[in-house]
This record gives sequence, C-alpha cells and structure tokens, in this order.
Amino acid sequence: MNRSAAIAVVVFGLIVSIYGAPQAVVPDMSLFFESIVPEESRAQAALAQIADAWKDGYTPIMVDFARMIEAPRPGQPESGSPTRQRLVDFLERQTGQEFGQNLDEWRKWMWKLPYDPHPRMHALRNGSALRECSGRSDAQIRYQRLPLLN
Repeated sequence: MNRSAAIAVVVFGLIVSIYGAPQAVVPDMSLFFESIVPEESRAQAALAQIADAWKDGYTPIMVDFARMIEAPRPGQPESGSPTRQRLVDFLERQTGQEFGQNLDEWRKWMWKLPYDPHPRMHALRNGSALRECSGRSDAQIRYQRLPLLN
C-alpha cells in the first residue's frame, strides 16, 4: 500500500472513531401510526416513507396493527377493513410474501427472520410510543377505550 492510501485509511478510521459509523435511516414510530389513519393519501405518504427505510424486522409492527383491525368475515373476503388490507398489501410488496390476511402465516414467517426489530419496538409494546405520538397521558390511554379501527 502506498503512503497516500495508508494516510487515507488512517484518516477514515479517525473520522469513524470520532463521529461513528454512518447510521441506517430508521422510520419514526409515528409513521407506523400514520399508516393506519383512514385518510388514504396520508396513510400512503407514511407507508412511502417507511418503504424507503424498510427492513423485514418491521413486519411485527404491521402485523400487530393489522391484528387490531377488523378482519374479513369467513366466506366474505371483501368484508374486511380497507385499512387492514392496506397494511397487508404493503407487507406483501415489501417482503415478497403472499400470506394475505392470514396473520398466523405472517407470524410464522417473521419469527424465522433474524432478530432485527425497529429500535422503538419495545415502546410500541409498552404503550410509550402511543403516548409519544398522541400526546396523551398514561391515564388517558389506560382508561379510554379505543374503538376498533376500521
């Protein structure tokens, strides 16, 4: 290695040690909540931003949200929520999987993935993400019964 190449490697190493390695873009948790609003254009804008930084490790968030939304009734595949269908369509585009509304199949697939969740997944599970995105207090979230999403 010539002298200028060695200097470049050292300088790069110093920059990385000072500033850290470049971080991957992580979609803000509020975008996942935006993806389930009834307004299609707003939801699609959020999904586009999520798609730009998509990792299969975000699948559990979408499956959790889909679980809380009205499922199609047996024998009536078109009776489910457009919001739930939007999430399933998004998952199929992002992952290449074709499980449709079958959340059990999505779960089986996602648990075979390497563990790489959204860094704020724990906040979704313990409710703090909802507090942060909605501005509501613990008491408001705990005691207010949220309607079934459409």
